[in-house]
Amino acid sequence: MWVHVATLQEVPEGRGRAVTANQQRLVLFRVGSQIYALRDRCSHAGAPLSIGRLRGTEVTCAWHGWVYDVTTGESLPHNPPFDIQTHAVKIEGEMIYVDVPSDA
Repeated sequence: MWVHVATLQEVPEGRGRAVTANQQRLVLFRVGSQIYALRDRCSHAGAPLSIGRLRGTEVTCAWHGWVYDVTTGESLPHNPPFDIQTHAVKIEGEMIYVDVPSDA
């Protein structure tokens, strides 16, 4: 289910933007002209990734320094049990939509 979560102006480059879609907390990241959506929760200790530091396509968790690729959700170095769930994003005009199952 596609859910409107923000406008392009609301997602600054270099910082995360926390949003809620279908009762699920997500974080949006802008990298160049692309927007990426991930679950807003570090797999290590549950910190919100929206307060992490974004460098290029990698976000570093503010609590313990765990690193994730925002384009794929992979933990770095890659450790599959700790990967973060990602969501498809589409942009229509200035509006950002994220694909989130309604039963999430």
